Order: sequence, then C-alpha cells, then structure tokens
Amino acid sequence: MTVKLTILKTGENLVADVKEGVVGDKTISYILEDPCAVINYMTDVVVDGGDQGEKSVSVYMERWPRYSKEHVVAVSVDSVMTILEPKDEIKQLYLTNIGKYEHQVTSTDEQPDSDQSD
Repeated sequence: MTVKLTILKTGENLVADVKEGVVGDKTISYILEDPCAVINYMTDVVVDGGDQGEKSVSVYMERWPRYSKEHVVAVSVDSVMTILEPKDEIKQLYLTNIGKYEHQVTSTDEQPDSDQSD
C-alpha cells in the first residue's frame, strides 16, 4: 500500500492508497483507493480555572467523495496540485479509519434474507 497525501487544485487534502493510471508511457489519472478527506476544525483549549485559552487545530477524516459507495476513484492529472508523503500521525489516522470502514456494514451494502412465503 502506498499511502499518499494528495492535494487537489480545489484545496481538498485527500489521503489514499495512490496509483498512477497510465496509457502508454503517459500518466492520465491517479487512482485513489479508499480515499479520505482530511478535515480541519478549531477547538478551544481550556486552561486551569475553566478559562478558554488558545485555539487548537484538530483533524478528522471522512470518506471521499462523501456520498459515494465507490472505494476506488480516478482523479484526472489536471485536478491534482501535488502528491506528498503524509505526516506519520495522518497516515496512522488514515490506516485506523480505513480499518473501521472495512468492518462497517450499512443497510445499503446488505439486503436482508427473505425466507417468508406468501
């Protein structure tokens, strides 16, 4: 697995197992397997006495694209700004999240058995 941080021209930060989509000797797309968007959010740091201190940036990940059932997504080369090695913490968070997603069963993935007779 080649886990990379892909930054799109839209500004989205994606972590995925990245492969090149090649035709002949030319890369025409990047194939992202199990892509997750890295989402930043601000939290208040509470100091002793209950006073609010500085703001802290935290991250979480969610499947990308959010409303798709697909686990493999082709992204055109023109949509990508750069592909980088993620920080160790981001890579570990990704691997942990992918493990959770792989074991998650949703009602759209499974249909109940129908043993009822009319």
